Amino acid sequence: MLRFAHEGLPVNADEQLIFPQTVEGLFVRGLASKMSPELKGRLREEGLDLERPLAAGYPAERFARWVRIASEVLYPGLPEEQALRRVGRHFFSGYMDTLMGKALAPLMRVLGPRRTLERMERNFRSGSNYIAVRTEAAGPTEMVLHFNDVHRIPGYFAGVIEQGAEVTGAKGTIVEVLPAPAPGCALRVRWRE
Repeated sequence: MLRFAHEGLPVNADEQLIFPQTVEGLFVRGLASKMSPELKGRLREEGLDLERPLAAGYPAERFARWVRIASEVLYPGLPEEQALRRVGRHFFSGYMDTLMGKALAPLMRVLGPRRTLERMERNFRSGSNYIAVRTEAAGPTEMVLHFNDVHRIPGYFAGVIEQGAEVTGAKGTIVEVLPAPAPGCALRVRWRE
């Protein structure tokens, strides 16, 4: 697994965890109005029973499977990357409705797009124990985010960034998935102030 110089990143995939606020943000809040019996059933078959209390952590690979299921069920006519982006946008909207999200939104508005993107590692680490993000300035309103591991769902992460950029006040945000060695990805983010 590609690792960045960051303290305590787990080496083994079975140690990679997604925290409950991430699951809550997407599946309990972000997709609440779209949670059909079919989607709920498919998720339950894959180990996410939304009728039970949330666990303290979930295997990251399993979370990625749940995201793929949601994208397939909710957006069957879209190309995979576009469907994953929409699910990522749902996550961000739902996360802003959690206790942590409500505290984060005002800070994002004050920081603006650039400084919020520079803090992406901190933001993603609040929802997992393994995601590392290195930021690279590419211009006054352009950055490249390098993720160490996205479990083959880069479109989901692009959608999270797209929706988050709106909260910061960015206009016309474009998030492009760049070629990068698996299991990571690179996202080029452009916006207008």
